[in-house]
Amino acid sequence: MTKLLSILFLLLSYSAFAADNVKVSISDVNNFALQQTMESNASKLLSAINAADTRNSKAIDFKGISITDDAANSIAMIWHNVHFRITKEAIAERCLTLQSTKKVRGYEIMNIEILMKPQDKNYKGKESQEATISFDAQGKISDFVVSSGIHQYNTIMKDAVGLDDLDKRMQILHFVEQFRTAYCQKDLQFMQNIFSNDALIITGRVMQRKGKEIGMLPSIVYDKYNKVQYIENLRGIFSRCKYVNVKFSDITIERNGAKPYIYGVTCTQDWQTKRTNGVHYEDLGKVFMLWDFSDEDHPMIHVRTWQPTEDTRTFSTQSFRL
Repeated sequence: MTKLLSILFLLLSYSAFAADNVKVSISDVNNFALQQTMESNASKLLSAINAADTRNSKAIDFKGISITDDAANSIAMIWHNVHFRITKEAIAERCLTLQSTKKVRGYEIMNIEILMKPQDKNYKGKESQEATISFDAQGKISDFVVSSGIHQYNTIMKDAVGLDDLDKRMQILHFVEQFRTAYCQKDLQFMQNIFSNDALIITGRVMQRKGKEIGMLPSIVYDKYNKVQYIENLRGIFSRCKYVNVKFSDITIERNGAKPYIYGVTCTQDWQTKRTNGVHYEDLGKVFMLWDFSDEDHPMIHVRTWQPTEDTRTFSTQSFRL
């Protein structure tokens, strides 16, 4: 009887192990050895994530995976706030090449379907999402972000003018996804790095009016911050909230005609938080960001504005003195 139970346990363990495994196949890579390296690293990472979910582990085991400390920390921060699982056992995606001034700086695979599994039953974020894995030029995993999805990517890229603009748009989408993920991870260091020292940041929050009068609209309170003030404000928000869930959609990108390294990014931002005292807050608004890519490896945000979706005013790269 004991032997039979042992065999049954082994069979169940093997079944769970097999279900956790994810096989990644990548196309559009000119170097076969590099392709195999990226496939191996991606497969190991996604399998490790599923294994951590199956065991309800507090941490993901990155042993045997070629991954940067920054990428591992990024995933760990997501995991701390919400667990997730890769929904497919076999993933086949084309590889995107990331370039800076015609030099390959890395690669990406997108459209990885994940199922968010929040630890908080009141979590209001979308559970079915997509992720992007980034690699450095040697195939080492350099980043993992919850992404805008392949449809949003195609919409943005179709407006590119020339290869240089296409490269910039790929960079912008990558950094915008990192920016959004940094809110969810409560990553203050990324925010410190991405905003320029003289950044202008305008935020807004919805204040619900008391009373039940028909047609009574909520009021909007705006605040203007410099970089130091905004980071301190975020520090307070992050410490008070159990989770911060931010999603960007309807992303549009505008290139400045006179200064082609300046880009304006407009998107719809869905912001949801739950404080440690149980209070929920959410709002939907339009966000504009003025990005400076004069240093391609270290882009900066000079301006970040927020306004309610019903506000018809629009910002562009022409709205601010550069």
